Amino acid sequence: MSVRLKRLLYMSEHPPSSVGGQPLIVNKLLRDYDMERLDVLCDKRFHRADPLVRGTFLPCRHTVVPNAEGATNLRPRRVFAPLGENVNLLRVGPIMRAAQHIVSTRGIDAILTVPWRCEFALAAYRLSVATGLPLYVFETDDWGAMNARFMAGRLVRRNQTQLLRHATKLWVTSPAMAERYRERFGVEGEFLFHYLDAEPYARASAARERLSEPGILRLMYTGAINDMFFDTMLQICRQIHAGLDIDGRCVELDVYGSALPAAFRGPHVHYRGLVASDAIPAVLAAADVTLIAVTFDPGSDLVDLVRTSLYTKTVDYLAANRPVLIVSPSYAAEVRYFGDVATVVDEPDADRIVSALAALARDDEAVARQCERGLEFVRAHHSLARRDEVFLRHFAA
Repeated sequence: MSVRLKRLLYMSEHPPSSVGGQPLIVNKLLRDYDMERLDVLCDKRFHRADPLVRGTFLPCRHTVVPNAEGATNLRPRRVFAPLGENVNLLRVGPIMRAAQHIVSTRGIDAILTVPWRCEFALAAYRLSVATGLPLYVFETDDWGAMNARFMAGRLVRRNQTQLLRHATKLWVTSPAMAERYRERFGVEGEFLFHYLDAEPYARASAARERLSEPGILRLMYTGAINDMFFDTMLQICRQIHAGLDIDGRCVELDVYGSALPAAFRGPHVHYRGLVASDAIPAVLAAADVTLIAVTFDPGSDLVDLVRTSLYTKTVDYLAANRPVLIVSPSYAAEVRYFGDVATVVDEPDADRIVSALAALARDDEAVARQCERGLEFVRAHHSLARRDEVFLRHFAA
């Protein structure tokens, strides 16, 4: 934006970057901010990142707060993870003191937090109350569902309603979450998600024909494989391992991200590692079908997240002008929002997944129309101009 912007303090565990959904969304939201008027306060552990990720950090001032878990994952996780989560709650005070120093020395006008774990969002809320600075909140996942256990869960449950009602502006990550929060908390959250320039994706797609590798049907998945995706993704990988053939073409799956569990690996599932964000358009252009695989686990914590969460990668997939296959429960926010521009399989049925892949592999007029609708959907609803309208304008000085 060309207008003068507020001096903004961003407080969250993850610095904006290209790794994972939340950091990537925030990176795109803030990448055109005035970097002289932006400060990031984040977790030291996540600031100490892979060089490829560090290269995507915003070129603004970063201040870090140590993490009780240190630089390594201690084993066994069932013992040390809860211990680390509880010890980290002691960081709320140090985070607030670091934030207060930034506020006083930088002349901060506003605070933005994207809740993930408990401490940074709680500190941002308390800092706003103490200083009177306006607090802007963007919940990319339900804060309570993300922190359901132990002392962190108790603190979040005790403070979530007050934080949301205190916020000068509240954004949420899906229309379904806006509905849920209106019912649960009596607050009005505005839908905010992932925004990008679709044109590099469209150009990369046009430069490479689909079905360019004879004998191969190439599926592609980008990003983390957490509990929201794990079991359905594993089922699909096992189908592929068994030797999945679609009209004489061998199905191969390429996975790009920070890690791929050993159980997913096999002769037809390939881990390609991290990829720079500016290389994503060309990477996706090589796909025949892009994949979203959402858990069908009826566990209550996951159900709440599935009902309200959208996945950043879907916007990139649609911008790439490639067919999108979503294997997900029909109640998922992902299906409700993107279902009209994707192919949805709403039960974990192997035969239905194969049938959907066979339909998308035909590269016929119906598939081309679906891809075109997806690209136009991104241009209409997830462009950088749309980002400025729903997000950046609120920070005009």
